[in-house]
Amino acid sequence: LQFEGSASSSAVARRGDEKNLEVGGAEGSKVKDLPEIKDVSEMNALISELKEELTDLEKRNEELEEEVEIKTTAYMDEVAELECSMDEIKQQEADLKSQMKEQCEEYKELLKEKMARHIEIAAYRSLVEEEEDRLCSL
Repeated sequence: LQFEGSASSSAVARRGDEKNLEVGGAEGSKVKDLPEIKDVSEMNALISELKEELTDLEKRNEELEEEVEIKTTAYMDEVAELECSMDEIKQQEADLKSQMKEQCEEYKELLKEKMARHIEIAAYRSLVEEEEDRLCSL
């Protein structure tokens, strides 16, 4: 007895001296013990059942492969979308760093100007005080 086809979730095996035929799968199998099969019609019925099971398993395999393909595509789309988001965020980060650097430079320049004005005010104050002292002493 030889079966052709591939069904990944079924395993057909002979058990040593017992000569039992087993098929294990997700749906379960309706295979009988070989010694119980007595005539050709039972054998044909068994073959027919196994072919139906194989067809069902192949159909289920196709459905699962389609599901995997759909999920893979969705995953790849999501990854691409997230990568775009990451690129946008990195660009925003670079822009913000550039703005911060500019603001720091402007702040330093303002501090220099402020210090220069304080020095200038102190110089004028000292000149005014000297002039007041000179005028008061006259």
